[in-house]
Amino acid sequence: MHIPTVVASGLVTLVTSGLGTAVVNYWLTERKAKRDLRRTKLEELFLAFSRWEKYLSAESITFHAVMVEKIDYNQALDIINNDREGKEPTFDTVEMLISLYFPEFKEPFQSVLKSRDRLNGIREMHKRAYKRGENDPSFAKEFSSELQKFGDAEKAFKDHIARLAADVTKWK
Repeated sequence: MHIPTVVASGLVTLVTSGLGTAVVNYWLTERKAKRDLRRTKLEELFLAFSRWEKYLSAESITFHAVMVEKIDYNQALDIINNDREGKEPTFDTVEMLISLYFPEFKEPFQSVLKSRDRLNGIREMHKRAYKRGENDPSFAKEFSSELQKFGDAEKAFKDHIARLAADVTKWK
């Protein structure tokens, strides 16, 4: 009679041990899948943001050339339209990834957007003056200064992504 108790005890230990192992394996697999998804989405965000900021920077440099009278507005528009051909800025992708996966990036991204809006405001004021036949050199100076701030905000945002990516890859 003692042997069935030992067998039953052994079976209970075996089943419990197997169940515990299955739970731990499931938890580890789930954790790895979440980490891999997060890393993939971070990479996607970084690439989408890079494409968008390169497009915006190229456009800004083109309009700066108008402000310093190297080219006229029509030439700038031709350059920008030719540059856009077949390429779509990925702003929507950046916004979607931040909203769905990285709400902690909303604030740093807002800094980039505020700087972009200031650039667009200067550009719009210059455009109105340009249409009136005025081209005040202060537009170019102000625009150049804001373009530097825009670059700093972009770098800070990319650094934020890189720091999180480094943390994600450490989760092993």
